[in-house]
Amino acid sequence: MSLAIEAPALATIDGQAINLANQPDLIARIRARAMAGQGFCLFTLNLDHLVKRRADPAFRQAYARASFVSADGAPVVALARRQHTQLTRTTGADLIEPLCAMAAREGLPLYFFGSSQALLGAAADELRRRFPDLVMAGCEAPPFGFDPLSPA
Repeated sequence: MSLAIEAPALATIDGQAINLANQPDLIARIRARAMAGQGFCLFTLNLDHLVKRRADPAFRQAYARASFVSADGAPVVALARRQHTQLTRTTGADLIEPLCAMAAREGLPLYFFGSSQALLGAAADELRRRFPDLVMAGCEAPPFGFDPLSPA
């Protein structure tokens, strides 16, 4: 399974390639990878991430291994347009419903990772109401301050 950038860069902001033009492009690529049983890593690039990439080598390396990168923030889109490319802002929050709709149509399970079990439970209930065919593989809310690199 390859987790390297799989599509040509449409723009490069502060050394980070963006390879997704808009939400329909993102949904189609995720669908294709999921239907083929291939993993992927998606990042939605915003100004906070640009700053963190500069200061945190592990974060920068994670971005370097991403299969897909979209332009999350309006300033990122504006910078990309200076490179004569047409990107549409594609935020992570705006992906929830279209990804759930696609997953429900295709019978693809989704796993949710979030801030608290109570919020995840409420979100799961609402998503099941909106998308009755959605298969939820699980939900997880780690404690605040958890170490994603810990062996436990």
